[in-house]
Amino acid sequence: MALNFTWVAPAAIRRIHVERDVVPVATPGLKRTMLRNGSSLCIYGKCFYCKSNETVCPDKKGELEGAVILYLDKHFRQYKYPWKRSYNTKVQMEWERNNDFCKKVILTLSTKRLLNLIDVSIFDFLLQNGDRHDYEVYRDKVILLDNGKGLGNPTADELDILAPLYQCCMLSSSTWQYLELLAGGSLTDVIKIMAAFQGETLATEDHYRAVERRLLKVYATVQYCIGKHGSAKVYIRFNDVCVEEIARPPFVNFEFCFTVCANKDLEKRNDSMFGTQLDDCHFDRTLVCVDNFDINQSAGNWIWNFTKRS
Repeated sequence: MALNFTWVAPAAIRRIHVERDVVPVATPGLKRTMLRNGSSLCIYGKCFYCKSNETVCPDKKGELEGAVILYLDKHFRQYKYPWKRSYNTKVQMEWERNNDFCKKVILTLSTKRLLNLIDVSIFDFLLQNGDRHDYEVYRDKVILLDNGKGLGNPTADELDILAPLYQCCMLSSSTWQYLELLAGGSLTDVIKIMAAFQGETLATEDHYRAVERRLLKVYATVQYCIGKHGSAKVYIRFNDVCVEEIARPPFVNFEFCFTVCANKDLEKRNDSMFGTQLDDCHFDRTLVCVDNFDINQSAGNWIWNFTKRS
């Protein structure tokens, strides 16, 4: 909604009673994944990653809270996400080893599809959903499903979720326009408005601060691409007829400020500069503004270089 991603299936919070609502209609396969834990009937489900030692148990009322997603009675085509993770700490995927991985992807996907997937990476980064292994397509449009790992740990910012953006350095001009509209706390305001429809608290204050911090990192990544390729190569206007490049400098007079510990070194820091690891900073915080910054990758680690404004 906030990014005008109309290809997100509507979802609503629902609480269901395991014994009354699930057990009577459960398939034999699902019932085999139900385990007793004291007086509670817990479920670990049936999926590729589901494990019997990672069950979901109901609350004291016997209820589970979940999301009901609009049932789409359509036939989707499913594809492997090019930037999927290996789910094995000892195995690196090609995109993790090769910074030019996008050159290979461009040969296999249309520009429209690639721009869609870059949009998906921004969506996933804001939510911190690093579990995008497949994606579904309907009428040549990527449908955003299975974002269940989103908004988990508000202190984690896994930058590699943005790999499609910083490796391809392309972005739909319309997506950028919506991203601009979310600056200055607007993203948090939208999330709160969406939550108010159901009278629920969808996120904590820590999560609000996290999405705002991540939005700054999206801006910084776009600026990195512009510094590397120029805005004419980064912003893509897409319609049904053609793809054309546009040049519109987005960061003219852009004031980049963030809160850091005043006693920390500003010369060379990692992304904790954006507040990811400020929990151990209980005093001497200050607002720092910078004239410019750039990003480079060394030995697989992202380094953010800042020039402090005099």
